[in-house]
Amino acid sequence: MNRQHTRLTMSLVLATAVAALLLWSGLAGASNPVLVMPEKEFNFGYAVQNASISHPFLIKNDGGDTLYILEINPG
Repeated sequence: MNRQHTRLTMSLVLATAVAALLLWSGLAGASNPVLVMPEKEFNFGYAVQNASISHPFLIKNDGGDTLYILEINPG
């Protein structure tokens, strides 16, 4: 076997291994929870001091596993 043939074979093996790893990681990630929020902020404009104001935000899980929201930190 010559040197150039060996290099080509090793490159092919490496490329196959990388492709397999990417495919596996893509399939493994398919069951993870995926948080989707179309609206990430809302401007309330001016409000009277100490007024109680609210706005609903849509939170959706587009993943295949349960999404747990453990903490919310308003900005």
